[in-house]
Amino acid sequence: MADVIWTADLERIAEELGLDHPDFDRLQSYVTLVRTYPMDSATPDDYIRENLEKWIEWETQSYYGEHESPADFVRYYVENYCELGNTPNWLAIDYQHTWDSALRHDFHFESIAENLGYVWAEVY
Repeated sequence: MADVIWTADLERIAEELGLDHPDFDRLQSYVTLVRTYPMDSATPDDYIRENLEKWIEWETQSYYGEHESPADFVRYYVENYCELGNTPNWLAIDYQHTWDSALRHDFHFESIAENLGYVWAEVY
């Protein structure tokens, strides 16, 4: 199997299959992260064709946006997904500490530039 599935291959095959994704660079990062099982296909292109639709679905469902840092993601997550007045027992005042001690186990942060990275849920 090819060590890398390239963004251009994902875009080309998605176009052939009539599939769309808003950011193929982001999708390529996600595919690199989750494709840990063996390839049974004859060629890398066949492998992509067999899996691309589910990769797009999974990536879209688990994507939590771009954030400046894991701590910035924790702040976003708490503000958007935690009930007001019901502080979760895993929340630390220090957002970086909250990331390190709790959320990093359920989310993956991948730096893509200085002070910017993608976040996905449950990719392991």
